[in-house]
Amino acid sequence: MKPVPGVEGEVWINLNSDGLHRSMDGGKTFVPITGVKRAYLFAFGKPQSGSTIPALYLYGEIRNMGQGIFRSLDHGKTWTEIGDRSRPIGKNPQVMEASKQVFGLVFIGTGGRGIYYGTR
Repeated sequence: MKPVPGVEGEVWINLNSDGLHRSMDGGKTFVPITGVKRAYLFAFGKPQSGSTIPALYLYGEIRNMGQGIFRSLDHGKTWTEIGDRSRPIGKNPQVMEASKQVFGLVFIGTGGRGIYYGTR
């Protein structure tokens, strides 16, 4: 479970095979994010230029897009794949975080294969 930086009462939770869920009331109720089939890891990062909505990063599966690393700039309504399927990060990612200072910079830590980062 993670709070959205700078937004009072908004928290998100990943439920692995039950997807990604958003709460606007401090965690009392949650609504599933449509299209997210699996949500293994997620993180919030710096908004893109001209926006106040934090970038949302997901390691999981999006319906009709498959499994991978994705970014949403609109609270999970639409997704862009930012991972490189020809260079998989392995089968054991453990943690994901995104920079609050640099838009697009995301980090994934694995269980023994190092730390991966990207700036797409």
